[in-house]
Amino acid sequence: THYSIFKAARYYRMDAKAIPTLHNGEVDYDILASEIEKNIDRPVIINVNIGTTVKGAVDNLDRILRILNNLNIPRERYHIHCDGALFAMMMPFVDFAPEVSFRKPIDSIAVSGHKMLGCPMPCGVT
Repeated sequence: THYSIFKAARYYRMDAKAIPTLHNGEVDYDILASEIEKNIDRPVIINVNIGTTVKGAVDNLDRILRILNNLNIPRERYHIHCDGALFAMMMPFVDFAPEVSFRKPIDSIAVSGHKMLGCPMPCGVT
């Protein structure tokens, strides 16, 4: 997860928990479920990675949504941000890529124009 997530959490005086990853770079879904369950009385904000910079890992959005559903977290108690800075601009053009879409219950997505669109200067869009 991008360092800015923790910086924003400190700015807003929010607790933030880093969840370990699997060997392929995806979030460890069992630990994620366990941490949400431990904090069941608190709202959940999840940063879903759509292409990590080191391993190119794409978190399984559908699996994360199933975890929230299985724990009976109502829609108004969670916010999902998709960090698609690396892959979100190309995934719509990749056969059999997982769908990341506002048809699913996500709240925001970030993309970087300087990574896949060739913008000559840093360019992020949220």
